[in-house]
Amino acid sequence: MGLHIQSLKNIPDNVQRNYYIYLLDYGWHEPLGEALKKNFDNMAKIASANNAVVIVGTDRIHFEDEVLSWHSINGDNAEELLPDILITNRHPSKFKESYSRQKEETEKDFKMVMLPLRKFCKSTIEAAILIDKLFKDIIEAEGPKRF
Repeated sequence: MGLHIQSLKNIPDNVQRNYYIYLLDYGWHEPLGEALKKNFDNMAKIASANNAVVIVGTDRIHFEDEVLSWHSINGDNAEELLPDILITNRHPSKFKESYSRQKEETEKDFKMVMLPLRKFCKSTIEAAILIDKLFKDIIEAEGPKRF
């Protein structure tokens, strides 16, 4: 399942997935960010069959709340991280909720992985390979499915 959203508030609270995959960039048209955009449909197709959702903003620079924005991602400077693939098991509504809580209240099974593309990829081909590996891992974790 793939979602193009303007705000994280638009994602229903009552639907849970094992993986929430955010495609994050800072709005500039640059090759690694474009690789994310060009592969969105394929990622969404795989996600829909594997208990996951891929989330991308409709207006790329306005994809933000207190935790995720083009200025800061979980408190880290976004300029150093973007473009990025953020993978988590936390529903988007829980980010805002947990942002205002004390650290000891973080859920025990919370997982979050960030893949800053500039750190791992030198080209769009390497970005596509990374995306392919990521989704193969998700398919493997969820069990084989037919498309």
